Amino acid sequence: MYIKFTSDGVIKDLDETAIKFFNLNVNKLLDTCYFDLLPKRVNEICQVRFIGKFLKSLDQMILIEVTFNNVQLWTEWVFYKTVFDEVVAIGKDVTCIKKFQPIIKLQNDKLRLQNRSMMDSLDYAKHIQGALLPSTQLISRFRDSFVIFKPKDIVSGDFYWFYKVDSKVYIISIDCTGHGVPGALMTVLVNALLNEIIKLDEVKFPHQILKLLDSKLEDALCTNGKVINDGLDIAVSKYDFDTMVLSFSGALQNIQILTDDRIEKLCGERYPIGYFPYCDKDFTTTNYQLKSGDKFYLGSDGLVDQFGGVKDKKLGAKRFSNHLIEISELPLLEQKESILNFYNNWKGANEQVDDVLLMGFEV
Repeated sequence: MYIKFTSDGVIKDLDETAIKFFNLNVNKLLDTCYFDLLPKRVNEICQVRFIGKFLKSLDQMILIEVTFNNVQLWTEWVFYKTVFDEVVAIGKDVTCIKKFQPIIKLQNDKLRLQNRSMMDSLDYAKHIQGALLPSTQLISRFRDSFVIFKPKDIVSGDFYWFYKVDSKVYIISIDCTGHGVPGALMTVLVNALLNEIIKLDEVKFPHQILKLLDSKLEDALCTNGKVINDGLDIAVSKYDFDTMVLSFSGALQNIQILTDDRIEKLCGERYPIGYFPYCDKDFTTTNYQLKSGDKFYLGSDGLVDQFGGVKDKKLGAKRFSNHLIEISELPLLEQKESILNFYNNWKGANEQVDDVLLMGFEV
């Protein structure tokens, strides 16, 4: 609604919406005092607030409650002073909003309580998932090591798994389908399967571990003939502290080895663990002889898939590998800080696109 009146309230111009709102003929509205159109109580309040104060401050929004033809109405008005010492009033009918405010508040309170309950549940789930993650004491024989674990949401679809037996240690990075709650539920299942395969069944070779994990996961996700199309990317490594041999088998994950200031890459198979039709999966174990001072890295694709930089592109595996070479002389704990800074600077103000997991070890 648009109304223009003099500083003492005499209406000089108005639009069709205002005419309909006051429900009067335009000839009766022109040259009428704007405040006289309002009920007596509202008239007195308005004159005190507007006539007395609008010359000092005309940019405040005023809510006016009036009753026309036994109908209660609410309007919001903002007043502007013109160069001719006239006042322009811009108003809008907010009756619908005011009538539904109690209902909206009730719904907002209900949503707030539901959100708090959900967040409390997720926080507790985070503690449970954290309890499933292995102790770093299992990798304490390495000269140096680090773990970067940054869930996108409160709980993660990425996780890592360590197991030490005799002079060997199994180091596994897992990236389950999705992130958040769906991914986290998958991590619980996969953690149980790895415990069964490696600890109970004592399967020793990485490719055999993957083959059994693939079979057991498909069985677990197939109920009543219905297959759940979920799975995971994984890198299974076994390091022997006596021989310094690193054994590796992977599914859509690789291991990068930093040796003599260059990067060597052990590549996993190009299919995931879990449902993947029209493919005969075949996993192999690759052995690599490390020497003192060599470093190796494994993790999910959350870091290299992060969008950012000047052109808002993926960070990319090549750019990350180049950064590893640049910081190759740093101790691993300093490398960890450098990688985190590199990642955060690349990400900038962008949202984190996925869970991030990266582990580094020096032999």
